[in-house]
Amino acid sequence: MRRQRFASVLLVLAAACAPAEQAAPPTDPELVAVAEQVCTVMWDWQLDVGGIMNAMSAASKVETDPEVRQMLYRDAFADARTRNAELETTISALPNGPFVDRMREDIRNGLFAAEQVITEIDHEVDSMYSTGLIGYHQVVSHIFIGFEKVIDVAKPEMADYGSPELVHAFISVAQCQHGVKDANDGRPRYVPTS
Repeated sequence: MRRQRFASVLLVLAAACAPAEQAAPPTDPELVAVAEQVCTVMWDWQLDVGGIMNAMSAASKVETDPEVRQMLYRDAFADARTRNAELETTISALPNGPFVDRMREDIRNGLFAAEQVITEIDHEVDSMYSTGLIGYHQVVSHIFIGFEKVIDVAKPEMADYGSPELVHAFISVAQCQHGVKDANDGRPRYVPTS
């Protein structure tokens, strides 16, 4: 249910930001298969990381003891690290191919950056507790922003791949509107017109 709510929010946001014109569908089924594989993996991971955040938020109420909340925060960080490791295993098992190999490397680099972000959030929350800044809204809002950054840095940028045919494939796959990103606005810089 949490995954469904998180997905619904993201789908509404994506629909609101989507351009009016859609690119023509791709003609290369092999590239569409690549896009589906990679984007489905990334979208599932994103839903799970969002679900971890939602579960932590639901469990750590305003009236919850601050020390208990801190334990819940740490559990959420540990769960996110576990999910990152699972994504690493999943992408390692994808069939080899020029585009998959390139995206696999980018996702691994993104996961490394995501781990750094999690470590930063973890240390910052500990620092907030050590200085007495342990208000529910202070800490949870800080963690929410951090988790959004975790998701952002891990997603590969479709515009980096330089292939009009592959960009066509990305555009055609629904999960690619969420599982990968463009550096500027979440849409590919190159949109084929025919």
